[in-house]
Amino acid sequence: MSKKIKAYLEMFAISGIIVVLDQFTKYLVRTNLQLRETWMPWEWLEPYARIIHWKNTGVAFGLFQGRGWLFTLIGLMVVFVILVFFRKTIDSNFYWRLAIAAQLGGAIGNLIDRINPNVGYVVDFIWIGNFPVFNFADMGIVIGAIILIIGTWTADEEAKRTLQDHTAGNPSGNDPSRAENIAINDEITEDQFQNNSEDLKIPELPDFKS
Repeated sequence: MSKKIKAYLEMFAISGIIVVLDQFTKYLVRTNLQLRETWMPWEWLEPYARIIHWKNTGVAFGLFQGRGWLFTLIGLMVVFVILVFFRKTIDSNFYWRLAIAAQLGGAIGNLIDRINPNVGYVVDFIWIGNFPVFNFADMGIVIGAIILIIGTWTADEEAKRTLQDHTAGNPSGNDPSRAENIAINDEITEDQFQNNSEDLKIPELPDFKS
């Protein structure tokens, strides 16, 4: 199996898990709770977290409501851009592919809600404290972004350490091969000087003795 095929299989597997989990939980919410109806099996947890059937016509976490058609187009564009960009990450570290796959799964999960004629809106249902209601697709998008940030920071730190190690091992900043060439040239110059010294004849001084 080629590296490219393996990378795409990994992406579809991760994205598929997010989409299936997202759509399954949304289906349970739609079929068991009326709009804005809440549910929590543990009363002691209800003041802090609960399940609610929430209609979201905006983007993640309920932002920019009432523009569903616009965000459907944007969602399609996002999925296309992610698929194109993924091709550039095949030879990169795994965390890049993991982040892209998580964001793809989240984008597809919410897009399915928008284009589904039986739904027509994004179903949000996780309500924690006063935080905006969200779903598993939103979690995939956010987790993918966090992985990208951490991965970028880690790559920068590794690059800095590599540069520091290189500088510490060669304080002058010269290329070792260049230093070797300079040493060889110095030896050649010294040999030439010795050869020229042998060919140099010092004239004899006249004898002034009477």
